[in-house]
Amino acid sequence: MPGFSWLRRWGLRLGGVVGAQGIVQLCNATAGLLAVRFLPRESAYAWFTVASSMMIMVTLFSDSGLSAALQAVGGPLWEDRRRFSSVVSVVRNWQRWTTAAAVLMVVPWMLVLLHRLHAPLWGLIGAAFLLTVFAWPAAAGILLSHVNRLHSKLRPQVMAELISAFVRLVLTVVSVVLCLWLLGGTLASGPVGAFLAVLAAPVLAGVLLYALVRREASQLLDDDVGSSHEFDARIRGIVAGSMAFTLYYGLQGQVSTWLISLHGSSTQVADVGALSRLGVLFSLATAPVVQVATPAFARCRERDKLRRQLLLTGGLFVLFSGGILLLVTLLPGPLLWLLGPQYAHLSMELRLAALVPAVTGLCGITWGLVMARGWIKSSALVVPAGIAAQVAGVFLFDLTTVSGVLEFNLFVLLPILLLACLVIWRGFGKWNEAAETES
Repeated sequence: MPGFSWLRRWGLRLGGVVGAQGIVQLCNATAGLLAVRFLPRESAYAWFTVASSMMIMVTLFSDSGLSAALQAVGGPLWEDRRRFSSVVSVVRNWQRWTTAAAVLMVVPWMLVLLHRLHAPLWGLIGAAFLLTVFAWPAAAGILLSHVNRLHSKLRPQVMAELISAFVRLVLTVVSVVLCLWLLGGTLASGPVGAFLAVLAAPVLAGVLLYALVRREASQLLDDDVGSSHEFDARIRGIVAGSMAFTLYYGLQGQVSTWLISLHGSSTQVADVGALSRLGVLFSLATAPVVQVATPAFARCRERDKLRRQLLLTGGLFVLFSGGILLLVTLLPGPLLWLLGPQYAHLSMELRLAALVPAVTGLCGITWGLVMARGWIKSSALVVPAGIAAQVAGVFLFDLTTVSGVLEFNLFVLLPILLLACLVIWRGFGKWNEAAETES
């Protein structure tokens, strides 16, 4: 049926991406589970949880709304190679400054939390070095990935992610086996070396991913194009409007790890980190959003088509998430077995831990549309509303327990989701007004 050609096309793309991302997430999940099962819970895995949280945060801070600017400004120009290259050049110039600022902010905070969890000096130095090495390739790789997706270069992008995930898995396996061999079959006797060896795996995999993505993106861009004042002002405006939200969103996503690091013990930090591995299951649904849906949102110029794309993407995610939550409710035992005997006591917290990535995924879909369309001016309400929710949550939940921190995390996600729906409603409303004015 001709009227459903867009649905057929999206179905094929989503199916291919889901299949490939299934392999990527299987590799990442296996690497993560190896860390959960073999790193000592009271030391190395607690440190690894904090360092992993900081890797996510430095990436988000390095972005600071630049991905949104690239999609909002560059999305409509993706077919004009020279002008699109100029947009990318402006964004990359901005990214050099944001990445440097992110490292200066995040590394000291990571050292404070690791010291709070009794990490020794050379563990602190090694973690700081690895995070600094990771920052630029990770940030630039994400930006160039958007270039590939806006040009619908999904196959090379997914292949790069597959290779990177496989390399990370191999490096994690080698690190664990080598440490077990050197330490006589137990990592408890040398937790710092094991921590740094396992942490190096995602760092090196991130550098490899950047190299692969850059090679593909370079074929889509002109090298002799400099920054353009035509786009600099627009990009500056989008970054200024979205930076507060981006920084808040980055902080909020990691707040559970920080709270339990400050108020709980190292074993509780490890428990939160182990439960967060459930997020890999939901990545199977969020990956197609990043790979296919968000770039399509940026390119779309028809209101009704955009509305259909949003409803299809959100509906499929809700169905998938419902199935995962049902699985967690009915079969908690096998999932806890994957985490290992150190975490067998977390059956009650498991359900809460599954709800967090489900709600986070919905926030990602809705805010992905807001960012892609450049509807960011209305998002200024998110920061005060979110901070108000966090202040209320401090008094409502027991932040010295794993379940209390997870409940707090869910509570503060609600205003983000509700405000995203409000911004989308206003965005479509303005589109309707513009269409009526033109007619």
